[in-house]
Amino acid sequence: MKNLFPLLLVDCYDGTILKEPLPPYRSWLETAAASLGVTPTLLECKDSGPFPEGYGSVILTGSEKMVGQREYAPELIAFLGKVKVPLLGVCYGHQLLANFFGARVYREERLHRGDERIDILDGNSLFRGISQGTSFFEHHSERVDPTPAADRLVPLAVSSEGLLESFQVKGLPFFGVQFHPEASKEQGVKVLVNFLSWGGE
Repeated sequence: MKNLFPLLLVDCYDGTILKEPLPPYRSWLETAAASLGVTPTLLECKDSGPFPEGYGSVILTGSEKMVGQREYAPELIAFLGKVKVPLLGVCYGHQLLANFFGARVYREERLHRGDERIDILDGNSLFRGISQGTSFFEHHSERVDPTPAADRLVPLAVSSEGLLESFQVKGLPFFGVQFHPEASKEQGVKVLVNFLSWGGE
């Protein structure tokens, strides 16, 4: 298995709601790395940069900001255009990545907060070893409509209403999850283990 560390954790939070948003991500990474028997090496930066070099994979965190209202740093958009290693976008990061590849991000009529069941469409990538109908923690009010980018995004999971919950960019090791795996206990750790196992032998 290819070692995807050092992992670059890009902090997209603006601090208006969560003052210390990264500890759950760090704990999540440490738990997944331990299950793989590897030592986690973590790099961190804000979404406005500067972005360090020498990373083996990237995670984009959630955020209070809204992609549909174009609340994102131009430096982060430029960074996405340069990434050549496996990347996982979480919630806001999922929406930003999808939007970068042409999908539409729109405001939903309700706020999602709590565990929600997802239907897995592809159990061979991020969801390997995860049971159909597993619930993950969600906290968001925007959603991705993948229709404009149907030729670029491969759906991996949907909600009980058939709305996009996870995707992979076609031909690239770029993934997005609408839910928060860092707050989803054992099943969230499995998602990260599968992501860190990506890259072949």
